[in-house]
Amino acid sequence: MGDLPGRKKRVRRLLNAKPGELRVEWGKDDYDNVNLIFLHGGYGSYGGHSHALVDAFYHHKVLGDLNLVEYLKSCGFDIATLKFSIQHSDPRARDGSPVPHDLSKKRR
Repeated sequence: MGDLPGRKKRVRRLLNAKPGELRVEWGKDDYDNVNLIFLHGGYGSYGGHSHALVDAFYHHKVLGDLNLVEYLKSCGFDIATLKFSIQHSDPRARDGSPVPHDLSKKRR
């Protein structure tokens, strides 16, 4: 049974990443824009790392004038299903302290 005409697919709001995690996933941002969302969870994964992923997905050209997202779309891939996550091998705060126990299990 396929999608019925007039039905919208529910898009969830992505709020956060685990400590030490970088995430890229399709969802809503704080302004209700639906697109790829780039998240970082602190403790080793920070805004600069998220910006590097934005560069890799949108600004770095992989084929001619196409960035990675455009290239994947042109090959017939559904970007709304894209999920990327990478975890820091030793998540620690900027001062070197480990992740507090109550944060280490937290996900979304």
